[in-house]
Parts: sequence; C-alpha cells; structure tokens
Amino acid sequence: MRPPSTFKAEAPGGRFFAEVNHETQRITVFEVQPGGATPRYEVAAWSRVVHLSADGRFLALGYSGSNLLSLGVTSELTLITFYQDGAKTAPIPLRRLMPDLKLLRRSASHWVWGEYHGFVGQSSAYRVKTVDGRILTLDPATGNVLP
Repeated sequence: MRPPSTFKAEAPGGRFFAEVNHETQRITVFEVQPGGATPRYEVAAWSRVVHLSADGRFLALGYSGSNLLSLGVTSELTLITFYQDGAKTAPIPLRRLMPDLKLLRRSASHWVWGEYHGFVGQSSAYRVKTVDGRILTLDPATGNVLP
C-alpha cells in the first residue's frame, strides 16, 4: 500500500477532478474550464481510494485500507462514504456489501472484502466487486444497491 500522499483523482470524461490533500485532510473538487479549473466544493476528508462521478456531483471515498481489512474487523466498518455536492449522503458499511463475514478471504495478514471499480461511465452509479464474485451497483444518493 502506498504511503499517505496528496494526489489528483479524475472523473470519467475529464471535466472534473478532485485534489486529495493528505496534509490538510481536505478534498477539493474542481471543474475544468477554458482558462483553468474552478473549485466547486470541498470536503474535510482524505482517503487512498477516491472516485468522482462524470458530472462532478458525487464523490466516493473508499476505506483507506482499500481492499484489506484488519483481522478484528466488524460488519459496521464503513467501506464507502458518498458525498453529493460536498454533503455526506450515504455511508456504506461492510455488512451491506458482505452480509456474511465468513465469505471474506484471508490474506497473509488481513481479510480481503473485494475491490472498488468506481463510477460507471457517465452515470452516477458506483460499482464494487466482492470476493465472492458479486458485482454490486450502488446509488450514491441513497446508498441502496441498484438492480
């Protein structure tokens, strides 16, 4: 796992990006316009896992340990936190994605739950894949699993 750092996360299509600043623990979302980038909103957070929807309205922060969970993890651990235009909308706990913790896969030192795939194309739907092979699509406004 890479050490904490400041980095840029781009939205599909490249019209928006997020500056993820480890030092200030803030994420600023910008819209790219002729002549430069304009800040749209900011959240007080940091994560190694950051995805931005194509329209820039939704920001998804994954658990900073990415797909690796401590051996003492509980089903209440927040794996994804969604924001809409800077306001927190729907934290997604592990139990919503992995209702049966017995399905977690053991690595040498951690549990593995799955992987973050990010926002789907130009939509605001967010996708993850669990270790048991399920692909789940989430609504970032509500946190509900979409059909």
